[in-house]
Amino acid sequence: MSTSSRLLLTTLLFLVPTLAFSQQAPPVPDTKPTPPAGVEERQVQFPTDGLMDPGTLTLPSKHSGKVPIAVMVQGSGVQDRDSTIGPNKIFQQFAWGLAQWGIATLRYDRRPKFDPASMKAHMDLDHEIVIDAASALAYCDTLSEIDPAKVFLLGHSLGAEMAPDIVAVRLKQRPASVRGMILMSGVARPIDVVILDQMRTLGKAQGGTQQQIDSLVAAWTAVFTAARDPKTPDSELLGVPGMGQKIPASYWRDWLRREPLVTLATLPIPTLVLRGTNDLNSTHQDFETLQKTTTAHGSAGREFIGLNHEYIATNGDGRGASIAGQVSTEALDTIAHWIITGRIE
Repeated sequence: MSTSSRLLLTTLLFLVPTLAFSQQAPPVPDTKPTPPAGVEERQVQFPTDGLMDPGTLTLPSKHSGKVPIAVMVQGSGVQDRDSTIGPNKIFQQFAWGLAQWGIATLRYDRRPKFDPASMKAHMDLDHEIVIDAASALAYCDTLSEIDPAKVFLLGHSLGAEMAPDIVAVRLKQRPASVRGMILMSGVARPIDVVILDQMRTLGKAQGGTQQQIDSLVAAWTAVFTAARDPKTPDSELLGVPGMGQKIPASYWRDWLRREPLVTLATLPIPTLVLRGTNDLNSTHQDFETLQKTTTAHGSAGREFIGLNHEYIATNGDGRGASIAGQVSTEALDTIAHWIITGRIE
């Protein structure tokens, strides 16, 4: 691995596609902590595209009547249901916190995690994310504890970027089946712009030289130039040496053609847009653009001072995926309050 690639491997932790993640994060001990008081969990499976996706349903132990639920969709990579990044299981933390507010959650293993052969046979974002997330939303209608009028989608990073496509699919299947969306650390720029911007921003934050940063920017520019070239076969593998496995040009083309902002503007449901100010993967401009695009009544947004991409407090450099920490209570409470009341104040 080149020095520049080693320096910036973590740059693509949240936005490079699934099969490129053989070496990005420190190993995580296989521990199964017990949910806190007032929280219960059960292991479930739901049908999706001819498969059975394993997940965890988290519920408040005591509740009167049916409860709201948030389906949780992770960022990119071979993601488990807990959205494990380094030592942090951020979806597990959010799920337990929301249950203490009386809100259920469904989190599940992504297809590249539970059935990599299926993902390899269908290298696109629909099979990686959209189809299974829409199936998870549909599965919520079958759960006796859940209020079918209060089903929400919570997407983080790439999960937030794909959320409009997921909800559009589900609303086409059954109108009014999704009450609202929570977009955490989503981006509003095309993926090639995002990755090149991340090279520059995170490269600088990690102490890279200008030569190292320029080298990787040039390498990724070549990837996207090839992906856009109609002469490049769909099957040709594209990527940057030393930054995970290369993936087919067809995958990049699928990502480049998508217009989630266009879809977001058409959706009739309220959206909560969130970001931490120490997030180096999404920007304040992304936050503002997403807020302006979410015009449905009840939409809201908030930035949290000092939080990074995983909603953990950091000292300004935006990193922290390899540092154990707790997700922000302020962020958790904001999500819960919005789900219950439709307001963030």
